[in-house]
Amino acid sequence: MSEIEFIPKRLNQAPVVFWGMTMREVGMIALCGFLFGLVLGVLIAILSSEIAIAPTVAFLCAGASLYWGGRLLEKMKRNRPESWFYRAIQFRFRRAGFAIFGGADLIKDDEIFEIKRIRSPARKR
Repeated sequence: MSEIEFIPKRLNQAPVVFWGMTMREVGMIALCGFLFGLVLGVLIAILSSEIAIAPTVAFLCAGASLYWGGRLLEKMKRNRPESWFYRAIQFRFRRAGFAIFGGADLIKDDEIFEIKRIRSPARKR
């Protein structure tokens, strides 16, 4: 049986779907916008006593977050590695004290290291 010795790297990458974002990133941004809009819509619905405002505001915020968040993310990801966005999210959660999404293995502490040569004691010959 023959084996493929060379598989191009781009075959394993997620396809770009919308403004340089993969499907996972589109889903994350849309979900965050939807949840924010749902909270905002519920508050507006309570004040105006119109229940239909809540889902309307939620979907409008999801669309707006895709529009502006997609453009912002496109600028942030430019000339960076494929996994940069996910590692940045993991690092921010880790820095805040939450070791979720696989961020427990990330290094959180900042230290300054010095490299010095240490003189060894003179050897007797």
